[in-house]
Parts: sequence; C-alpha cells; structure tokens
Amino acid sequence: MPFPTVAASLQAGGILKKTLALVMLAGLMLTGCGSKQASAPTETAKATAVAENTIEVPDVVGLTLDKAIDQLKDIGLKAHATDVDEGKTILIKKNWQVASEDPLAHAKVAEGSTVELGVKHLTDETPTPTPSPTPTQVAAKVVAPVAPPVVKAKPVAPPVVKAQPVAPPVVEAPPAVAPPVYSGIICKDGYAWPGTTRRGACHGHGGIA
Repeated sequence: MPFPTVAASLQAGGILKKTLALVMLAGLMLTGCGSKQASAPTETAKATAVAENTIEVPDVVGLTLDKAIDQLKDIGLKAHATDVDEGKTILIKKNWQVASEDPLAHAKVAEGSTVELGVKHLTDETPTPTPSPTPTQVAAKVVAPVAPPVVKAKPVAPPVVKAQPVAPPVVEAPPAVAPPVYSGIICKDGYAWPGTTRRGACHGHGGIA
C-alpha cells in the first residue's frame, strides 16, 4: 500500500484550514444577524414607551394665567410665566392673560416638560381704535339718513276719583211732651174716679190706689 506523499498531506491540510475558516465566518455572520434581530424589539419597545409618555400641548392663549396653569398641570405639564411687556413680577395670576406659549399649541412634548407662557396684565391692554369711516360710508350716511322711529302715544285713562261718602242729615227729634197730670182720684184697677171727694171714691174698683 503506497504512503501519502508530503505534498499531498500539505494540500489536505490547506483544504482543512479553508473549511474551518469558512465555518467560523458563517458562525460570525449568524451571530451578528441574531444580535440585530434581538436588539430590534428592544428599540421598538423604547420608541413605543417614549410615544406613550408624550403629551399634546393645549391651546391656552387668551386664558387667564391661573386657568392656564391649572389646565397644564392637569395633563402633567409645568408652566413658567413671564411678563412680555415690562417684566413685572406676577403676584395675582387671575389678573394676567396668556399672550403666547412655547412650545406652540398641539406640539408633542415629554411628560413633565415646562411650557413657557408670555403674559400681559389685564389693565395694560390698549383699547382697539375705532376705524375711520371711508368717504363712501360717509356719503351713504348723508344720502340715506335713518328716520327716527314713530312712537305712538298711548291714551292715558283719566284718574278715578272716588266719591266721598255723604253723611245723612241729622234730624232732630221733637221735644217730648209730658203727659197731662191728672189731679183726680185713681183707683187700683187704673180707673180714674170722677170727682175729688175721696170718701166713697173707687167703690167697685178695688179702692183708691
């Protein structure tokens, strides 16, 4: 049986080395792919967590400072107010009105972020000037004056005069006339005995009364 030559042995060793190198390279590639696939869910979870903790900034421009701060606190945001006109110290929040906000309304921010509010004192507001009428408007007013409304006078009812009660006339009663005094003899039964002699008077009438 012939023995392998030295050249054949070296050639077989080179093939073996190349095979081992290819196997190791394939293993490294598989490991890298596995690492990338494993890290992908982690990055997705982080992005989801950040998205869940973001808050939309509400529109608080035009509100008084106290109401704006309450609205921001209710959704998990902080507020810092600054006088945009004169830099005055803010004491009573309800006397200040929000003129601007940063970040702007509807922007997405992280929970616990601070919203910068530019405020103005309510007494510092300049009244809006009345626009001057155009010549066309002036001419229209001159040509077509508005007649005042006609107000019809309502008839006024005469006052009701209540008649005062009239007292009935006082009728004086005639003076009482005293009955005539009988100077004769009166019997017990009321009979007036004729005559003035008492002896025998009122006989048959029960005697003299």
